[in-house]
Amino acid sequence: MESTSDRIYIINTFKSSFGSTDRSIDRRLRNIRLVQIFNVSFLLLCFAGTFFSLVLPVLGVSSMLKWEDMPVLIIFSFIFLLHQFRALLYEAEILRHLKVLYNIKDSQVTSQLNKELLELIRKCNQNKPKNSVTVLILLFLLAGLAQMILENFILWDYLKLPYLLLSAYLLFKVYHNFIKLKQNISETENRLC
Repeated sequence: MESTSDRIYIINTFKSSFGSTDRSIDRRLRNIRLVQIFNVSFLLLCFAGTFFSLVLPVLGVSSMLKWEDMPVLIIFSFIFLLHQFRALLYEAEILRHLKVLYNIKDSQVTSQLNKELLELIRKCNQNKPKNSVTVLILLFLLAGLAQMILENFILWDYLKLPYLLLSAYLLFKVYHNFIKLKQNISETENRLC
């Protein structure tokens, strides 16, 4: 596991969450960029709506955005953050690197970098949060459904701070793993070019 062809093999073990792997890398990157624009816009809309529904009442400003009306946005924000946004972010970076590797002759890559990449891709392919995070997200989903059905679920008001903390934790994990992936790719490309 010390050549660029080994690294290409490792990258090809990544499970694409978007479209067919039969298409060219450029076409797949273009499609991912379009979907990422939608996903980031929608995720920002979800977080902004939720944030303003939390902050404006504290500041004493009346608003159309109320925490009681946010369960659908919260459910969608978790779904997009856990799957779509994260998967497409990683996939775009991996495809960019694959494109670079195809343009380089078969060269030596340290086995440590390839092992790190293999581990990162395994984490990406698992696509499962820790059990404690899964339980918390399920509780939010159930509470959100209860709020939509009952329109006055007693516990919903107490989920404001846990929502912010869980969202921050999930964003941090996505960012942390993305930075590790980007560092591995950058280090490899710097050694090859």
